[in-house]
Amino acid sequence: MEKIKGICFFALTFFSFFGVVVFTPALVYEVFQTSDSKIVEAEVIESYFGYEDLFGREACSLEVELKILSTNENVIVRNAKPGDIAICSSKKKFAANYQPGDFTIVFLSKNGEYYLALGSYLEAMTPGILSIVWFVFFYSYIKIHRKRASQVSSN
Repeated sequence: MEKIKGICFFALTFFSFFGVVVFTPALVYEVFQTSDSKIVEAEVIESYFGYEDLFGREACSLEVELKILSTNENVIVRNAKPGDIAICSSKKKFAANYQPGDFTIVFLSKNGEYYLALGSYLEAMTPGILSIVWFVFFYSYIKIHRKRASQVSSN
């Protein structure tokens, strides 16, 4: 049992470190890229939500095809909101909100990508916040067990 607990602690610590060092800064940067994005009017051509096979696992996908009214170009938006951790229910909501023939606004970021909504720094920092909570718990767990071990060995 102790071996399994140790493996779980190691895995959570590894992924928490990855979340703080790599994942959270990438999400925050993605939100930053859209912080002063250009608002563009568009017409929804097609909205698709479905499930596809991704490396032997079923994954949900979202595609909204838009016609940008100012340039008459067609674009496909797959990432609805920058900096979020898109789950199937949020993708389904976005697909339901964009029906063919509707007129909407989209956001053109600094790097030339279109998004259906602006991102939130709080959502982008959620993995980092959870990772820090894990580190604090793990640190206190180790400290408590060291204290107990030293009390047992001194008795």
